[in-house]
Parts: sequence; C-alpha cells; structure tokens
Amino acid sequence: DGLLDEDPLEDEPLDDVERLLATHGDGGAFLQALREHRGLSLDELSRLTHVSSRYLEAIEAEDFSALPPATFVRGYLRQVVRVLDVADRGLVEAFMERFSRSPG
Repeated sequence: DGLLDEDPLEDEPLDDVERLLATHGDGGAFLQALREHRGLSLDELSRLTHVSSRYLEAIEAEDFSALPPATFVRGYLRQVVRVLDVADRGLVEAFMERFSRSPG
C-alpha cells in the first residue's frame, strides 16, 4: 500500500527543521529551539558535544562577549550541529559571520 515507498519518520524531522529555521532564523535561537525540540537539556548537549554548558548557553543567546576565540567557537558549533543533525545547512558559517562582526 505504498508504506515501503515512504518513511514518515525520515521526512518529519526535515519539516520540523525547516519550520524552526523559518521561525527562528539560522542563529542561536534556532539552535536552542532545535535542541529543545530534540528533547535535550543544555547539560545533555554539553555531555554529547563535550562543550561547556556556559558556552552552549552563550552560543544560543549569541552572547559573543562570553565566548572564547573564533577557532574554539567554530569547533563547538561543528559539534553542536553534528549532534543536532543539521550539519550541512551552513549554520556554522552564518553564526561565525555574525561572530566575526561582533565588537571585541
């Protein structure tokens, strides 16, 4: 009955990701919304990424002054988007562009 042709679980996350991107943009607010949508706390994401919760919180808030140098932030973001399963969406590059324009 066509059940083998279509995997609803495979399509659903993409729709949710697109909806969250449209609602929150491609920055920290999106990462927070996606993390929450995936049912992860900051502490759980920290454990999975090996990134400090305070840095994850600063990333989500786009509190650039609370973040370390760009090299570290880029690595942290790569881990976050990998764990949240949105690695190929240009999120790291978009965030790093905003980070590089921030004062300080």
